[in-house]
Amino acid sequence: GQPKDVLAVAEQALALNPDSPWQRSELSQALVDGGHPERADKLMAQWAADDPDPEMQYAYALYLSSRDRVQAAIEILQSIAPAERSEAMEGNLRRLQFDQQLAAVEGSDTAAIVRKLSVMERDYRGQPDALLRLARRWLAIDKPDRARNILRDMQATADWPFGRQLEYADLLLES
Repeated sequence: GQPKDVLAVAEQALALNPDSPWQRSELSQALVDGGHPERADKLMAQWAADDPDPEMQYAYALYLSSRDRVQAAIEILQSIAPAERSEAMEGNLRRLQFDQQLAAVEGSDTAAIVRKLSVMERDYRGQPDALLRLARRWLAIDKPDRARNILRDMQATADWPFGRQLEYADLLLES
């Protein structure tokens, strides 16, 4: 719809005083999509400041991540006490940290890239999705032997999600 229409509908929804973190997040995303990102950012920040519940903090972190504010999202997730973090919260925290760390591995100094990727391999041992992405990165810098080492050490299982199985098979073929 038109930005004015979106804002009018959003104002009607706001008048209902939504208290679900997920309704708040959806409403904020609708505002972003309708061309009102500043309003959405303010609402989510205020809701998160007013509601320390882990679910609200999690919804806010996901919102921040969707707005490419990864470091802020990581900080919000880290502020949730580990005992109060759900498996989904932990998984998203690990994914965001990994994404940030992998994005920092760049440049033309192959030796520095190799060092950083080697450290990440150790840090993310036992995390198949991260390891598959590292294997892909090894291939990108023309180090197929390193990619094969990761794949050889992994234990593919039938209970892996289909997308992970495809990525594993694709990497086996490419390396």
